[in-house]
Amino acid sequence: MKKLSINTLLTLVALLPMISAFAQNPSLNPAVRNPGVLTAAAPNLVITNIVTDKLVYAPGETVNCKVTIKNIGSAKAVGTNDDPAKGYMVDVVLSTDAIAPIVYAVVPNPYEYQEDMLVIGGRHSNTVTLAPGAEDTYLESFPLPKVMAKPCQLGYVAVGAVADPGKKVAETNENDNTRFTRFKLNCSGPTTAPRPDLVITYMALANPVGGPGLAFSDLKVEVKNVGGAPAVGTDTDPANGYMVDIITSSNTAAPMAYAPLAAAGQFPEDKLVIGGRISNTKTLAPGASHIYYLSDLKLPMVDLHNYCGRAFYLGGIVDPGLKIAEILETNNQRFIEFKVDCKMYK
Repeated sequence: MKKLSINTLLTLVALLPMISAFAQNPSLNPAVRNPGVLTAAAPNLVITNIVTDKLVYAPGETVNCKVTIKNIGSAKAVGTNDDPAKGYMVDVVLSTDAIAPIVYAVVPNPYEYQEDMLVIGGRHSNTVTLAPGAEDTYLESFPLPKVMAKPCQLGYVAVGAVADPGKKVAETNENDNTRFTRFKLNCSGPTTAPRPDLVITYMALANPVGGPGLAFSDLKVEVKNVGGAPAVGTDTDPANGYMVDIITSSNTAAPMAYAPLAAAGQFPEDKLVIGGRISNTKTLAPGASHIYYLSDLKLPMVDLHNYCGRAFYLGGIVDPGLKIAEILETNNQRFIEFKVDCKMYK
């Protein structure tokens, strides 16, 4: 029989406590699979989009929204059409903080606002099985409660979709199943809760000249929150933060809406300039301001023949998407003049 060396014996003696620990607690052994982690192929359901048909609603009004659910996992996600007992569903809920638990929500009785409430008709129970990478979009229509005390004080509410609230589908990630979008509320009665108020306090071009097909000089825009509550930027909430649009106009008034780009040859009334949407914005505390610098603004080849050598307006609109419920919604614009250079026509 071959004799073991002294070094080998010492190594075996040193390993005895570890071997004993593995025997008493197998979870310490890296060779034993952790049953809480899915290592095989599995689905992963996410809500990729939820869009409402309007930006402002009143309590009791009907909301029409479009919800898209996608399986970004590596195995199919079974829907209720194929397995009513084990298929996933989707809940549509209301919230003021855009956070909801992954559980079946409940329609309140009476139908008055509660946090994370299920809306009437908000459970999508006839769902399709989704292969890896597949998605499904469906339409949801529901009434808002007529009594919405807390959201009316804030001036907004968020509608959200919760994928697989019953946790029927074992997913690779159970923490990415919700998505929310916020809209404003037009409520009657006094408001006592503090609200933000966004204004553009300063706006200037380094050289106030611009023209069809030409780049503008650098633009400086200062946005300030003169209200009593924080104004959320896209740095905090990409879906519900304010943005800023830079537009052209023949006057000093424009609609409060996201501006479209002007088509070639079109008169650029209330049209977005190229590079003119400030989408990376800072959250502003009450009284705080932030300066944005834009160096890549340009006018398309628009029709400004009648303004050659004359003044036209460059305008700034803060929160054109009406994401922020403000004290005053009529002070969100500022305009400056620039001289129209028509050299590109020659």
